[in-house]
Amino acid sequence: MYGITFRQYVEIAFRQANKCLICGVDGKQTEREKLSVDHCHYYGEIRGLLCQKCNTGLGLFDDNPEAIIKAAKYLKRFNRKIKLSRAVKRIYYFIVKLSWSIFPTYWRLKK
Repeated sequence: MYGITFRQYVEIAFRQANKCLICGVDGKQTEREKLSVDHCHYYGEIRGLLCQKCNTGLGLFDDNPEAIIKAAKYLKRFNRKIKLSRAVKRIYYFIVKLSWSIFPTYWRLKK
């Protein structure tokens, strides 16, 4: 767990109802399936707990909201033509609905 105690992890999980902040999947308590600690790589502050897929997705975009928004627009162009997979729907939901709330420190830096 990134820079927090097990007790802090449990408190954060309880506040989030033990669900990923992006896709809402329930965090399982097995070592491989538990929620990951998401943190700002610039400031080091904890943002919340995410499932492995969502946390990896943010990392692949280098925590860059502008790139994530561009990806959302790209997916939106084609979502009428293809049936989106569950994983793509979760990423799309995050990009469109939650990107502003997940990255407040980034947007403050841009001003």
